Amino acid sequence: WMGLRIKTADFQKQMQLLKDWGYDVLDIRDVFDKGFLPNRKTVILTFDDGYKDFIINVLPILEEFRYPATIFVTIEYLEGIRKGIVNYWDGWDKMNWQDIKSIIANKRITIACHGFSHSRFNRLKYENLFKEIVDSKKILEFELGKKIDFLAYPHGIYTKECFKLLKESGYKAAFVGKPGKIGYSKNVYKIKRTEISRYDNSSFDFLKKLNGSYDWLGLL
Repeated sequence: WMGLRIKTADFQKQMQLLKDWGYDVLDIRDVFDKGFLPNRKTVILTFDDGYKDFIINVLPILEEFRYPATIFVTIEYLEGIRKGIVNYWDGWDKMNWQDIKSIIANKRITIACHGFSHSRFNRLKYENLFKEIVDSKKILEFELGKKIDFLAYPHGIYTKECFKLLKESGYKAAFVGKPGKIGYSKNVYKIKRTEISRYDNSSFDFLKKLNGSYDWLGLL
């Protein structure tokens, strides 16, 4: 009912619309490493959790358009740990370590962190929050042999305690669950993202999301 999964054909159409409408799709590293300021006609593509269908359905389309993207992955998902079906997306097939390592060679794909267990950070004690932010980063870096610079909060939820841990462990930016443009936040650990759901399957709805028609929700 949340519309988190969209049809492959709709995604293909949306990527074509970005091209047709003259949008530049930026690499996340260009923004936070090189200081490239996004403007009205630039976007960053991000995908959460690390589902198998990223490899099957998404990656070929990104390759077709030569678009960069970022995947925020969860350690327990990569390790195949299941805690039962709590949410309907828990049953979706997820990537394992072998899958994620297979796409590292793709220079346009950035691997980033989505916590250790996909828990809501506001419900955790400090030691558990440390594991979600710091330990998960170390595990990803060890397994992939790459520096991990970005994190997306599971469920978009964070606390002020997160900021200190993020800074001390070397994250360059972290992303919340509210819609809005990157420039709307002066705190690099509260970067906004606009979700595209299956309900945005018309060109008009997609354009409204791109032009910021729903950004006011991120101020609530």
